[in-house]
Amino acid sequence: MGKNNIKFAFTVLISALIPLWFQFVLGESAVLENTYMYTFLWILSNYLFISTIMEIWSNYRQMFKLKGLNINKSTFIVNIAVYILFLVFINCYFIQTLYIRDNYFLNKFASLFTLSIILMTFIINLMCGAFPSKSENENTNVYSVDNNNSFRYGRDMWRIVIGSYEEGIVIGYLPFKYSDIKTVFLDKKSDELTFKGKNENGQFRVAIKAPKSKNQALEIIKEAEKNNKIESSKINL
Repeated sequence: MGKNNIKFAFTVLISALIPLWFQFVLGESAVLENTYMYTFLWILSNYLFISTIMEIWSNYRQMFKLKGLNINKSTFIVNIAVYILFLVFINCYFIQTLYIRDNYFLNKFASLFTLSIILMTFIINLMCGAFPSKSENENTNVYSVDNNNSFRYGRDMWRIVIGSYEEGIVIGYLPFKYSDIKTVFLDKKSDELTFKGKNENGQFRVAIKAPKSKNQALEIIKEAEKNNKIESSKINL
């Protein structure tokens, strides 16, 4: 069995553990009849949130391990925390709806007010950093950091998710080594900072247009040039 299949099977098992346990133990005394459809939706909801948490944590963990990392981690941490809270809310909601109605904790946590707080935190955190969207064009991985991208990629209104580490620059959670960058230039017509190069994932092109993110990336590139981490001949600003 491949690694991905093992990961999928593990995620499904964890997603089903709580719903099936309640169905087995309290199914006969359930508040509602015919709970099987609710249980299926419960398992599906758990799977979606758990798989998302595992994916983003895997990406963030690799970034957090970078040597000499210098980036504001709060947006990443809040993002993980919000998904965990969504997961807890979903489980409390189904437990309350199907099996246990008169419980102080469940009544407080599985409420519209709690859901509103979680959603508000999620939306506010989306305004704390513009993450790169990815596309592919002529065998080149194209990354765009733009406040006009889909809202799910965030905005750099209050904070940014651009940083540096010992060997390169970090865009969102994606590291790019200075040694892999072949050219850096400022396109005045489109008002975006662009750098191109090639790494283990193939050719890449990164275009940063979101204002705060662009300014931070410019400072990092200039500092890297000053410290001889990137050749001046590659830079055209």
